[in-house]
Amino acid sequence: MYADAMAQSRMDLQLKTTVDAVLERMGLNGAIVIRMLYKKIAELGRLPFEVGVSKEELAKIRFRQTLETVTARNAEREESEPSMEEIDSFIAKARSERRTRLSK
Repeated sequence: MYADAMAQSRMDLQLKTTVDAVLERMGLNGAIVIRMLYKKIAELGRLPFEVGVSKEELAKIRFRQTLETVTARNAEREESEPSMEEIDSFIAKARSERRTRLSK
């Protein structure tokens, strides 16, 4: 098959250097691995691995979203910071939702 298209990506230099060294030991390079990945995606119709965030990271994301929501509400009321009661309420709600998810 004739290669007539190109895919480019930007990434952290340290990550690229590390991965390039690993691939070199395997007799591969980034271009070969990208072609392999694209072929597998075309074959499967999906990524060949699971993508997601850890439960811990998801909890951090939800906490930040909660804090942003409380802060925005307080800004509307012209308050500068969320009250401890509001933070406690959101934490209690998040814990309750977590318990419900885990019990399923």
